[in-house]
Amino acid sequence: MTNNNSGRFVQIHALVSYPPSNLNRDDMGRPKTAVMGGKQRLRISSQSIKRAWRESEYFSDALSGHVGYRTKLLGELVKRALVSGCTLSDAFIGLSNPVNPPMDEKTAIMWAHLIANVFAKVKTTDGLKSEQLVHVSHDEILTIDAYLAEIAKEGRAPVKDEPVKPLLCNPVTDVDIALFGRMIADSSKNSVEAAAQVAHPSTIHPVVVEDDYFTAVDDLNKSEEIAGAGHLGVSEYGAGVFYTYVCVNRELLIENLGG
Repeated sequence: MTNNNSGRFVQIHALVSYPPSNLNRDDMGRPKTAVMGGKQRLRISSQSIKRAWRESEYFSDALSGHVGYRTKLLGELVKRALVSGCTLSDAFIGLSNPVNPPMDEKTAIMWAHLIANVFAKVKTTDGLKSEQLVHVSHDEILTIDAYLAEIAKEGRAPVKDEPVKPLLCNPVTDVDIALFGRMIADSSKNSVEAAAQVAHPSTIHPVVVEDDYFTAVDDLNKSEEIAGAGHLGVSEYGAGVFYTYVCVNRELLIENLGG
């Protein structure tokens, strides 16, 4: 780990060894690769490695309550909360404990469409699913919860062109958003510039992607006449020592978190 520019940037250099595996697949199902120094090397996309970090026990244990949700299903979850009377916080984790008066589905869909559109445009042909993934912070979920409680109490449908209360929060308190950033297409002021730069890890040596011919046996096939495998397949894999580089802008991270 290195520290430069008067401590503004923290640079992390790591070597990690992985055994034969297919860590990150391309569109053909092969391990991702990159050509460096004229040689083929295994590669892991930065998006893949960041998701692995976000979903890790280390991340969730250390930052419990400060990790957001990235989803296209915000509208569906808002509708579910309104129809069942539960909070959006509960809907995100699959609970449905009613705390508000339930709303009829047609009215709930209208409100859910309005609220989800604040974060990302909702597809007109696919229910309440957003056109793009949106990263929602815990503070924003709590803000929406307060809004849903008001809506449920009033029990009315939204009027035409009704403005939605401010729901986007800036700064955020969720570390993954502060570290890796987010984009809100229709609200640049609420987009967050990533404080961490994560390079694509790649092997420090050339690698040849190999084929793995494998079989599986049918346990109930006892016939001597039909001997052989119950399944045949081929997959590709590689192994190596990966170099990973991460650069964290500490000043921007603190700014993103409102510090």
